[in-house]
Amino acid sequence: MKKIVLILCVIVFSVGSGYGKKDPAPKTWSGYLMDKMCSKRMVGKHEKMAKHSKTCLTEETCAATGYGIMIEKKFIPFDEQGNILAAKYLATAKKESDFQIEVTGKLSKNKIIVKELKEKDLLSVAKP
Repeated sequence: MKKIVLILCVIVFSVGSGYGKKDPAPKTWSGYLMDKMCSKRMVGKHEKMAKHSKTCLTEETCAATGYGIMIEKKFIPFDEQGNILAAKYLATAKKESDFQIEVTGKLSKNKIIVKELKEKDLLSVAKP
């Protein structure tokens, strides 16, 4: 009988410990698309971030380090899916620099699990 009670207690506490935990809602970050290699020399330098070229971002040695978003003085890398989305975005982008983006996803272990990556709507920033 004690074994049955013990087993039931373990089951109840196991089920109860996962109950109520919610998956955090996706968050949106705004900043500059950046490769990890170049991010170190551009921290806090908005002028350099704006001038960071498509040529550099797509260069094999830079792209191989992975992509992320530069927000003020912090670089947050993307997960593998985010790297794929960033590469696709750059392949179709018509401009050559100033890659301001919005990324939607979840932060996990200091990486963004990217659900969506899009060019930042600069017109909405100018509206009061």
